[in-house]
Amino acid sequence: MGATISGEAIVAPAAFPDTWIDGWLASAEADRELRTIGRWTSFTLVLRSGDEEVVVDIDGGRPHRRTDATTEAVDLEVIRLEGSPAAWDSMLVPCPAPRCNDVLALDRHHPEFSIAEGRTSLIRHLRILLLLLRIAAHTEGRVDAQH
Repeated sequence: MGATISGEAIVAPAAFPDTWIDGWLASAEADRELRTIGRWTSFTLVLRSGDEEVVVDIDGGRPHRRTDATTEAVDLEVIRLEGSPAAWDSMLVPCPAPRCNDVLALDRHHPEFSIAEGRTSLIRHLRILLLLLRIAAHTEGRVDAQH
């Protein structure tokens, strides 16, 4: 059980709120550049922060959220990115600070972020992944409502 103040439990804000994920994936689905450069791309992207995990399958440049969170069940390359809420906060903003502006820089310079799985796949799909994360950074509702 979490800590309490005046009898109320303190609940940490979600790193990836459902409304933000829905908005991000809708924006990504509508992005013509992503559809064009990703049309022959298929991989699974796993974003993790603490106990939260979001699993998104990218197939033909179209993202689809997986609801069962088991990455073994689908035969796609897996890219797993793990970070603390502070690490995600530093990258998923419209104008990130230097060394926080993309996944490779964050992996190298932020002690609470890692490419936990699929480094080779990440490099293979880097352009699509960076575009997906840029769209995510410009999607409202992840950080603003929480801080």
